[in-house]
Amino acid sequence: MPTEILLIPVDGSPAFAAVIEHLEALRARGDELTLHLLNVQIPVESGHARRFVSREALEAWYQAESVEALRPAVAALAAAGFACTLHHVVGHPAASIVAEAQALGCTGILMATHPQALLRHWLLGSVAEEVATLSPLPVVCLPA
Repeated sequence: MPTEILLIPVDGSPAFAAVIEHLEALRARGDELTLHLLNVQIPVESGHARRFVSREALEAWYQAESVEALRPAVAALAAAGFACTLHHVVGHPAASIVAEAQALGCTGILMATHPQALLRHWLLGSVAEEVATLSPLPVVCLPA
């Protein structure tokens, strides 16, 4: 019975059905799953904002934003009978996702992609594409 240790980046989108379906298929074939959910908060870069907000307040804000972004995914996983560990980091999304997956000893990264991201992808590139390019681990991108 293979063990999969998966990092699932979550950006707060409620569209999580494809991820659940994929996990259920892995479970049905007998894989043991260890799931890590990750939310990456983009850092506040403005020195002006940081002059008026304490480091502690900013860290609390990042944490609160992550908790809120992870909430729908945690509920969907729990409803499907999956347990997970929650993580949050502050940084560049793609690089942070890859670094966290490696730090956690993951065997792969499972990402939902968003249809509305298509236009952004044409203009800016996508986080999923950048993760797939940077990651030495297998990356599975599922349509949300």
